[in-house]
Amino acid sequence: MQIRVLLLIGLLLFLIFCTNISIANENGNGCGHGSSHEINCDLVDCVPFDQEECLNQGLTVQLRNVSKGICCDRCIDICTTIRCPLAIPQSVCESKGHIYIPAQKKGQCCSECRPNCNGVTCLPISCDIQTIPPDREHGICCATCATYED
Repeated sequence: MQIRVLLLIGLLLFLIFCTNISIANENGNGCGHGSSHEINCDLVDCVPFDQEECLNQGLTVQLRNVSKGICCDRCIDICTTIRCPLAIPQSVCESKGHIYIPAQKKGQCCSECRPNCNGVTCLPISCDIQTIPPDREHGICCATCATYED
C-alpha cells in the first residue's frame, strides 16, 4: 500500500512538472519535447515520508538533487535500477547440488546460484605470492592463490 501511495505521488509530481514546462515553453512543445527549461522545484510541494519506515521496508531514501531534476526526498526501490544477469532457474541450480538464493528487497536484488561448499573437499595449496582464504558465504569453497600480471 505504501509503495502505491509513493507511485501515485510520483505521478502527480511528474504531471505538475509537465504542466509547468508546457506553460513556460514558448513553443508549447510540452513535457520533454524540445524544452530547454529547467525544473523549478519552488513550484513542487514535497510530501513528507518516514525515512526510517522506508529503510525498514528494504527501500532506499533518495535525497533531493535539483541539478538532476529530483525536487523532493523520496523512498525508492533500488532494485528497479539494477539489471540482473541471466538468472539460473531454482530447479536447475538445485539439480546441480548448488544452493539457490532468491532475490530479496533488503540488499539482494538478484537471485543467485552458489556452490554448496559442504560437499567440497579442498586440496592443500602452496602459493608463491599470497593465499586468498575461502569465502563460503559467497560460494568460494576453497582457498586460492593470488595471481598478479606484470
